[in-house]
Amino acid sequence: MGTHSQQVQVRSLSTGFARLTCDPPLALEPGDRLILRDPGRGEVLAGGLVLDADPPALARRGAGARRASELTQATGQLDLVTEVRRRGAVSVADLALLGLPPADLQRDHPEVLRHDSWLIDESAWGAWAVALAAAVDEQAARQPMRPALPLDAARRHLGVPDLRLVGLLAAAAGLIVVDGAVQRPGVVPSLGAAEQGLRALEARLGADPFDAPERPDLAGWGLGPRELAAAETSGRVLRLVDDVVLLPSGPARAMRVLAGLPQPFTASQARQALGTTRRVALPLLEHLDGRGWTRRVDPQHREVVRPGC
Repeated sequence: MGTHSQQVQVRSLSTGFARLTCDPPLALEPGDRLILRDPGRGEVLAGGLVLDADPPALARRGAGARRASELTQATGQLDLVTEVRRRGAVSVADLALLGLPPADLQRDHPEVLRHDSWLIDESAWGAWAVALAAAVDEQAARQPMRPALPLDAARRHLGVPDLRLVGLLAAAAGLIVVDGAVQRPGVVPSLGAAEQGLRALEARLGADPFDAPERPDLAGWGLGPRELAAAETSGRVLRLVDDVVLLPSGPARAMRVLAGLPQPFTASQARQALGTTRRVALPLLEHLDGRGWTRRVDPQHREVVRPGC
């Protein structure tokens, strides 16, 4: 290591093997040599050979002894296949920093996949793809209104080191990425238990597009604010205000009716022409104003905005 001296914590793994923890970290490579001294007496305790500069965590009972057993085969030279298999995925740059010989990085290894700058263990890749598909299916079953799993949540669940790998895994698992989340192709948000109620609402508005049900009717169908918000997000309904709900086609259908009225028209005339109530007509007219399809000409009257006017 040269002439640098630094205090370290030592955890014995077995006879002849120990885990050294350095704070701050040291720039070491496998094959580097060092000397351990007793900081109090200044005595040399042992000479050391660095076998692994980026060791795995020792979290489980007996992990230290198992790691020592693995290290009995170590020579102070990195082996690409071993290092990639241990991590699942590792960047070429990290392996180079850890001291992997450049010639080994250029060789082809059948059990190691290459994606961009990442080297990936083939078996880990297959297991991750299966786990990702299972996590997406679990998300869809648990939250049918949000059947897609966000990319970062998927990355954390799998334990992969880079977000870009999740997109590649999704393709390998037959999944797709839409708006930053992974999902099954063709899957759309569903209201789960409230789906039957939403279909009843769609049927009612299909028969009478401006007969927006009252809040008790919606509640009876299991359609509360959360369910209505999800239905709106998926494009199945349009909420004008709170619980005033129409189909997304409602505004266009209203415009066809309003265009046939003598211009300008009052809110009362619009309500009668649409065959609805003030509760529905007023927020609908304000919605049309906001889209620029109608406009006020005075406090009491509106008119349809003609193309080019």
